[in-house]
Amino acid sequence: MAAELPLPLLKDNDNSVPMEALLAISRCPGSISAASIEPFLADKNPLVRGAAAPALARHQPEIAAKLVRQALEREEAVVAKEYALFVDQRAPRLSQAEIDVTVGHYRAP
Repeated sequence: MAAELPLPLLKDNDNSVPMEALLAISRCPGSISAASIEPFLADKNPLVRGAAAPALARHQPEIAAKLVRQALEREEAVVAKEYALFVDQRAPRLSQAEIDVTVGHYRAP
């Protein structure tokens, strides 16, 4: 399969579709521009962000080395900021929504 075939699926509104398309792109030969993949490194869904990294690395490894590192640094800063709120407390109680966000950071596509 040519890497260009799943590109239209990146515009789908269902998060699972772009995620699966990015995973397919990461396994396909060809050359996809960084501009087609880069926006997904900042997607609100961590699974989509995670799928974008290998897709970009497959097709634009030099660019991915920089952009994926920057994306991971942003992720780390967000998690550290959220965690810092709880470090100052004793025995923090997390809501289910907070637990879901934390679990989402550890899920991989």
